[in-house]
Amino acid sequence: MRLSLVLLPALVACTDDTSLPIAADADAFTLPASSTCGTGLRDSAKAPSAAHVADDVKVLYETVPPCIGDHRRSWLRWGTYDAPVVGENYVHNLEHGGIAILYDCPDGCPDDLEALNAYVAAVPADDGGAFRYILAPYPGLPKRISVVTWGQLLHLDCADLEQLHAFKLENYRKGPEDLGIMPP
Repeated sequence: MRLSLVLLPALVACTDDTSLPIAADADAFTLPASSTCGTGLRDSAKAPSAAHVADDVKVLYETVPPCIGDHRRSWLRWGTYDAPVVGENYVHNLEHGGIAILYDCPDGCPDDLEALNAYVAAVPADDGGAFRYILAPYPGLPKRISVVTWGQLLHLDCADLEQLHAFKLENYRKGPEDLGIMPP
């Protein structure tokens, strides 16, 4: 699928209150307003295995936050969480093609959360069904926000939805078991 980013002439300057139209073949939608905050840091990892482990096993991952590797049999329901999520659970979601949008805001970040919630609400369903995401706090991130798919990470200083969306288009639904099903 080819993505075209359409910038209207009045929107060329970086602002905090601009919505950018995004056109992607038949499923175009408008990217919600967000801040821009410099180029995000990308990282990737490979794992020697992606086995299911018992619920009491603590997996040592090579990245923070985890993006690939062994994980629990149980996985999380897609959606938004108010409490921190466990890597061993959401990594299973990533294996099934999902995306985790994690944030670490000990002093609060209401503007970022508003933008992230608007984003996940705006992403249309695709041929795999509804948008498969986890949006949750995750203490100890290297930057305020980390966007995670199977084997791929993007770390951001703010909810820069343009960078988040570009990362999603490159990496979403690339897990080895891309199944459009709900967790048990």
